[in-house]
Formats: sequence, C-alpha cells, structure tokens
Amino acid sequence: MKLRDVYIENEKVLADSGNLVIELSVVDPISEIHLRFKAKNGATYNKHSPIARCISKIEVVDGANVIYSLDGMIAQAMTLYQTGVLPSMQRQAGPSENQEDHIIIRFGRYLWDTVFALVPANFRNLQIKISWNLGAVNTVGATGFLTGSGRVSIIARIMEGLETAPLGFLMGKEHYDWTTVGSGDERVALPADYPYVLFLLRAWEANVKLYSSITNLKLSLDQDKDIPFDLTSWDFLKMMENEFGKVILDQHIFADTEENIQNWLAVGETVGLIPETDPSDPATFRAIANVYGVDSGHLNLVQVTHAGGDAAAGIHQLISVGQGLHHTFARRFGNIADPATWLNAPEYGDIKAVIRQGNAGAAAKIALLQAKTYA
Repeated sequence: MKLRDVYIENEKVLADSGNLVIELSVVDPISEIHLRFKAKNGATYNKHSPIARCISKIEVVDGANVIYSLDGMIAQAMTLYQTGVLPSMQRQAGPSENQEDHIIIRFGRYLWDTVFALVPANFRNLQIKISWNLGAVNTVGATGFLTGSGRVSIIARIMEGLETAPLGFLMGKEHYDWTTVGSGDERVALPADYPYVLFLLRAWEANVKLYSSITNLKLSLDQDKDIPFDLTSWDFLKMMENEFGKVILDQHIFADTEENIQNWLAVGETVGLIPETDPSDPATFRAIANVYGVDSGHLNLVQVTHAGGDAAAGIHQLISVGQGLHHTFARRFGNIADPATWLNAPEYGDIKAVIRQGNAGAAAKIALLQAKTYA
C-alpha cells in the first residue's frame, strides 16, 4: 500500500463571504480530508471570532447524496471526539494577527483505515462545498477580519494499491437544530438507517452554562425498550472528561478590563493568563492581570498598571483547560475501532433523543457519525 497527501486546493483566496464548490477529483480511496482556514485580523482587534464561527457549512456531496454536512464549530468538535486529538488552532484576537482553524474529515475508524474509507469510484461526482461569512461575528474591517484575507487549503490523504476495497465509510451529519426554551423536553426523531458511531449535541449561548441550557440527555430506542444513556448533563460532561481527558486550548486574547472573554470550553475550566509587554518597550510590564468567574466557557478579566491605574488594552496569552469543546456533548457508542460494538440503529424502528432544557435561548444542534457500507 502506498500512502500520499494531495492538495485539492492550496491557499485558495476566499471572498469575505460566499459559497465555494470544489471538485474532489481523486481516484484512490481517501482516509481523511484536512481543511485549513486562515484570515488576518483588522488593525484594531478581532474579538471572539475564531474562523470556525464564520463557517456556516462544510459539505461533501455526490449530487443530492450528502456524505458530510456540519458547520465549522461542531465540525471541530467532531474532529476532537472522533479522533481523540484537538485539531490545530491559531486563535488570536490582537491587531493584524493571523488566525487559523483546522478541521479533519475522517472517513475511517483511524487514519489509514483500509476497511472504512471514502472510495471516489463508488460515486459519480464528488464535491466539497463550503459556505462562510468572515463578518458573521464582527463586521469585516478594523475590528473584525481584514477584507480579502481569507484563504483555504484542502489536503486529501490517499491510499493506493489496497488489496481489498474498503467496505464503507463514516459520515458526519447534522440532523436537527432548534433554539432551547426554559423548560421541558425536546424530543428529536433520529434516523435508523445506519449504525451510530458517535453522537454530538451542541448548545451555545454566550455566557450561559451548557448544563443550564441542557439539563438531561436521553437516547430512547423503540419507546424505551432500550436506553443507551439517560444522564444529567453534569454527569454526561464528567463522563466525557473521564473518557477523553481534559482539553488544552491556547489563545491570544485582546483585552483591557473586559468581561466575558470566551475560552470555548464548557465545563471544569482552569485558565492561565500572562499579559504580553508592549513590543515597542519589551522591558516595561504592561499590566497586572487577574481573572475571576472562570466558568462554563467564559472568564472575566481585571487588569491595572503597576501604578494602580487603568491598563491599556493589549494582548494576553490565555491557556484554558477543561472539557466540552465549543459547548458540545459527545458520546461514543462502544469501541470506535470495533464495528460490533456500535449502536446498530437499523435493528430499531424508532430512535429519539430526549433533551431536557433548563434555559431559553441557546442555539442547539444534534449531529451523528454513522457507518455506511457500499453494498
């Protein structure tokens, strides 16, 4: 078997917003597709706007057949909880700094899986579709992304000379979205067409605890004939921490005394913060900084000069450690390497997620990673 990496696009220039369709014109089985998005901040700053927040949809399609479909934030969460590794991020909010967000679309159980992979020969016209808006969070300009700075690179990781053709592939798709209400259950009918490998639920509202927006998660098969999980959100998140460990996410934030800085982790966070000195006078300390209210995806920051006055706005290095990337719950079904342990959805006639809500206003989405065979 020969393994190689192939550019589908290399530093393709993106408009400030739009829709891109790219032909996936490769022949051999694809183990993974890597997407790297980059853009440059404006001259003043660009707060709370990682590029992934500006990507409304990434799709892999074959005509009307959708193979993969997620937005940027839940796609990064899928990358983490499928692969076990945080995708590369360069999150910087300061003036004229460069940002990057990476997303990995994995079609197998692991990299170079010869049993599960995307086989282009089994499709007629594979395409990658991307929809984005660099002004989705902050208006393009001095306090947002710099106009004309968007770029995307796409790399396919290809396997040649396989002795046996792959049997199928793993597909990640969003299946339902809604806005949470203050109480009650959201009952979501889920597909029973292909086995479940991974379940994701994202519920995002700035400065609101994930376990306040969603208080309990249950998966019901055939009207409670079988219940793979029925857990409070707190226990669900702590089980994630025990299974996946803690996530370490580093950023360069830009702040003076500012509340509600986003750290993009939903629970159990600890943070370390170091103010950077003024590059024009690196021997002079810019500020003394303290944080408080580190909880559920955000923190508050207070900083003063050594003389006790108000400190000028500046860059701070922030390292956050916690769980629940991008306010996402994740549940694997069995051992991801062993298809016999996955949830065999076709055995059931009715599958419902029953999501208990505790706070109104969160943007919620459910996504699944499923295994589809070529037969």
